[in-house]
Amino acid sequence: MNKNFLVIISIAIFPLIVIFLFSFYFYYLAAVKTGNNYNSYYTLVINQGDNLSVITKLLDKDKVIKSDIIFTLYLKLNKLDVKVQAGEYDIPPHVNVEELAEILQSGVFDRKLTFLEGERVEQYALRAAETIATDEAEKQIFINDFLEIAKSKEGYLFPDTYSYNTETTPQGLIDWMTARFAEIITPVLNTNKLNLTSEEVIILASIVEREGRSSTDRPVIAGILINRLNEDTPLYVDATTQYQIDSERLNSLPIETVNFWKTEITQDYLESESLFNTRKIIGLPPTPICNPSLQSVEAVINYQKTGYYYYIHDNDGVVHYAKTLDEHNENVSKYLGYK
Repeated sequence: MNKNFLVIISIAIFPLIVIFLFSFYFYYLAAVKTGNNYNSYYTLVINQGDNLSVITKLLDKDKVIKSDIIFTLYLKLNKLDVKVQAGEYDIPPHVNVEELAEILQSGVFDRKLTFLEGERVEQYALRAAETIATDEAEKQIFINDFLEIAKSKEGYLFPDTYSYNTETTPQGLIDWMTARFAEIITPVLNTNKLNLTSEEVIILASIVEREGRSSTDRPVIAGILINRLNEDTPLYVDATTQYQIDSERLNSLPIETVNFWKTEITQDYLESESLFNTRKIIGLPPTPICNPSLQSVEAVINYQKTGYYYYIHDNDGVVHYAKTLDEHNENVSKYLGYK
């Protein structure tokens, strides 16, 4: 009696089990393909030693996944649970279980590092080393390696925001920056119809970057400098002399102590025979003086034609233009108080 009853119960329950398994299977397939409801990136930090339970509970709590059971099951079935790596991850919006599991296999700490337009390679080296290196010894090695590779790439390291991680090397970072230059700047250089080589455009753009403080000023200043070049008149740009001064200071001072672009320009420097002293030499300096932005390169190629030959910045940074030396001297007296 009991045996027959158990058989009957088993026969009755078996279809229900089959239905449940099939239902769960199709639910599982749909669940791993369904994205979350996030509309922005979610930052997940997995520390060394965090187990899968800790990770899934955090993801479930923050609703990055819709079910910690489904997520855990997917990882285990696909043998990915043991491959989840410590790291910092930017999880994109609407990510599903499959995609998230793949992301968590990368095992890198992706953080952001911004290089500013108008800075020179030494400033980039210092910024990168202070951000990426873990101690003072590693910092100095990073700076030295960066400068060794980048010393001939002034002007060609594209200023932008880059990701880095614990495995980022100076070579890898510089390769990325020069690749971005090729991607963003080279197509613009190919539109150049000036009587300047691409190298000369970059040198001039680096000067415009330091001298022009707005998108309105830069094309006008570029036009003034081109007017001077066309008439074989010295450029009279103090930024090139500042570059020379800082380069000399780097020969004897630690890079951390050089107050870039701030050192007072003495009369000795203004009278020096340096190729970067554009008060004396005619033409462009031999290399770029910083890494220019796309806007400064475009300002040179699409410079504004004017009758101006002179400009000054007043104490508030406003630019004042002049067509003649007399007008320029008046501006200097009026806005800077020099006689």
